[in-house]
Amino acid sequence: MSEIRFYLDENVANEVAAGLRTRKIMAMTTPEADHMGWSDEEHLIFAREQKWVLVTQDDDLLTLARKIEHGGIAYYKPQTRSVKRILQGLFALHQELSQEDMQNAVRFL
Repeated sequence: MSEIRFYLDENVANEVAAGLRTRKIMAMTTPEADHMGWSDEEHLIFAREQKWVLVTQDDDLLTLARKIEHGGIAYYKPQTRSVKRILQGLFALHQELSQEDMQNAVRFL
């Protein structure tokens, strides 16, 4: 079983990626991947093909996730979680689940 790797969309604070990396968890941000301006569908397809779980606060991705296969989504409502709480949720996902477990799954942080 593969460890979860996280792909953070442009609305997720850079501190989340830094926090994940302090625990040696693979994380990539949209700007680091040079994917700024991509459509939601392009992000989901990229994450699926590269076996990354997409971390987002974008409601539109939840709707789209019902229509296309994806590598998994970790979602939180905008302005409802501190960086610390987001990290706690992602650490728990990483510890409890595999990348295979996250296929086409949506987890709420």
